[in-house]
Amino acid sequence: MKGSQNETKSSKAQDFDPYKYAAIYARTSIKAANYSIDAQIDDCSKKLLEENLLLYKKYTDKESGKKIRFYERKGFKELLSDLEAGMFKTLVLSKRDRLSRDFKDFMHLKHIFKKHNIKVIFAKELEVESSDKNYISKFLDNMLIAISTLEPNTIAQRTADGRKYSREQGNLPMSICAYGYERGEKKHEFTIIDSEAIIVKKVFGLFLKVGEKQKNNKDYTLENFNQDIKSLFPNKKNACTFAHNIIKRPTYVAKMPICGQTPLEELIEVVDKDKDEYRIKDELLMDCNNIDKIIDDFDLWKKAALKLFNLVLRHRTEKRKILLNNFVYCEKCKKKFVLKKDFVIKEDTYIPKLVYTCSENCTQVEENLFIKIIFSELIVDCDNEVFERLLTSKLLEVEKDISSKQNELASISKNLRKSTQSYIRNSSNDSKKEELKKEIHEFKENEKSLKKTINSFGNKKMVLNYILNNIGVYKQTLASRVNEDPKDLSEDHVKYFKSNYEPLNINVKFRA
Repeated sequence: MKGSQNETKSSKAQDFDPYKYAAIYARTSIKAANYSIDAQIDDCSKKLLEENLLLYKKYTDKESGKKIRFYERKGFKELLSDLEAGMFKTLVLSKRDRLSRDFKDFMHLKHIFKKHNIKVIFAKELEVESSDKNYISKFLDNMLIAISTLEPNTIAQRTADGRKYSREQGNLPMSICAYGYERGEKKHEFTIIDSEAIIVKKVFGLFLKVGEKQKNNKDYTLENFNQDIKSLFPNKKNACTFAHNIIKRPTYVAKMPICGQTPLEELIEVVDKDKDEYRIKDELLMDCNNIDKIIDDFDLWKKAALKLFNLVLRHRTEKRKILLNNFVYCEKCKKKFVLKKDFVIKEDTYIPKLVYTCSENCTQVEENLFIKIIFSELIVDCDNEVFERLLTSKLLEVEKDISSKQNELASISKNLRKSTQSYIRNSSNDSKKEELKKEIHEFKENEKSLKKTINSFGNKKMVLNYILNNIGVYKQTLASRVNEDPKDLSEDHVKYFKSNYEPLNINVKFRA
């Protein structure tokens, strides 16, 4: 009995064989879908049957293969996570350029596939199989990759030249369709949507009222404007921002920036700093020939745009989380450092700043400098062996979880096949069919959920392996990021240091 039990356990452990499974990947550009994802999957599925392989999962992306790197595409990221988890050993694509249109990406992917022993098959008959067997195969493969990357570069250059010429002719790019307009029937034509144009005029009218007296002899404030805008756009989450974007656009007076999509702030220059006077630089704007005005008066738009700049854009401050509060202590007075507002005087002007200081004001350190000093030291001083022990134990846990889930998946897949076969055999028995239908649906849902879990484990494994192989680089990168911009330091890093270090006693000294 014991022997048979051991045999059953071993057969279960070997039930999932990644070499029997293949993944299908299909990608198309959002703009150019001449070879649809469905068509690619259909071609790949036929190839999969020819190779006598089981389908593990289909991965798809609607992203550019030139502009978007492979590790930034959602579908391909999922594929890499499952590849890392060891769920398949064959990848089927319609054509080579579905992987990427970037030569560096191709080289990187070849290294990944070789490392994980992944066989890449192309469904199209004219595609040469990717191989590293000899120098001629490598040469052919690299040459085909280079040709694949050349095509999008040529198309991109032609498109850019076409857009530049169109702009020089005074045509607003068709990609910029502002609220109140829609694309017309003719090439490069925009037409006004009357109902939306009325609302655009209301937005400008309301904003120009800000600061003026109302009938009740009270000022019409920015808060009043915001309330009116929310009622004007009840279905928009960020109605006020949407209204600000309307006011910013010179499109409504049939103008556009000469140099592409230049923000409003760059179209404004100081006339008299003491009097707080600014002006719109008319010379940076040009007339649009393919769009009609919604706001007839150019001066009215300039007045509204300058008011928006003065009331909103100049005074907009970034909300930030405060790091290290109540965590670091002063060595002199043993009291906690906290972040406080302070100022410096420069050219008879008070300039606000944030400083870390204790309650006794023993010393004051500017926020960014303080974070640089503390975190750069902590990151670099952290022992590599500690990292290795933690990462290795985490990696073993993840691999154990993946193995367990693989066996669960194999069991569910087996039961799913049995239920499907029973469903086919009992085609005349309606009551039995309904019962099996529910059972099949339940198995499919469980299989889907399990694959999602395995994918997340695979992603963890990939990240852990990368850090484990590059601990020194990772530490230096993180330290340099803090040095370049302390704001880039996430709350997760702070939590890590809070949980792994005792409260610090620090006294920062400066040279006069």
